[in-house]
Amino acid sequence: MARRFANAYGRGSSIYTSRVLGEFPDQGDEALFRRSWLDAAVARRHDLGSEIDGPLVVAVDPARYGPDATGVAIAPACH
Repeated sequence: MARRFANAYGRGSSIYTSRVLGEFPDQGDEALFRRSWLDAAVARRHDLGSEIDGPLVVAVDPARYGPDATGVAIAPACH
């Protein structure tokens, strides 16, 4: 199977990296954000600690069918 993915997508592709190596690729052809950007945003959020005060916004992207997972995001409300 690994050889098939390597031949079809290339060893440096995001598909090969995620499906064969089991690693998260930094960027895919259809990705909206680079993983490194998201990691940096999470790191900045953790640096804020408890400085965020006030209401929060919760967003949910429910998965329906197939291998997708439900996504949840929690952020401070911007007034």
